[in-house]
Amino acid sequence: MVVNAAQLASYSQAKQMLLSTAYFNDNILCHFVASMISGLITTAASMPVDIAKTRIQNMRIIDGKPEYKGSLVSTMI
Repeated sequence: MVVNAAQLASYSQAKQMLLSTAYFNDNILCHFVASMISGLITTAASMPVDIAKTRIQNMRIIDGKPEYKGSLVSTMI
């Protein structure tokens, strides 16, 4: 969900921004640069969520208690 939201919004905004400059026309170069910008933003937005998910999936049980209590705690450690 985070990836789709970030990718769709950032691609549209990046393309609109690029087309408003005098350097880009609506061609393959504009789409490529907008995709690169969108990919960077999408990665930055989805990385914290993915790290929390991975830590919870790989969580160990220590003395009968889970290592983390929730997704917010797992990103802070």
